[in-house]
Amino acid sequence: MIITPTVEGLLLCEEVIAQKSIVDIERAYTYCDERGKSGAKALERLLDTLEPGGPRERCRSATP
Repeated sequence: MIITPTVEGLLLCEEVIAQKSIVDIERAYTYCDERGKSGAKALERLLDTLEPGGPRERCRSATP
């Protein structure tokens, strides 16, 4: 089982983040969708920060 947190706005495109006039999350997603954009690049950078080079197919256990 994999448990992952959900962060609202994590997949917003970079263009909408720069638009300070858009404050509604649904409008923000619509803005990105209408332009064919997503937050995939930002998410990729975040994941690379957490595990540089990508996943290594290892399981991490909280217990020794």
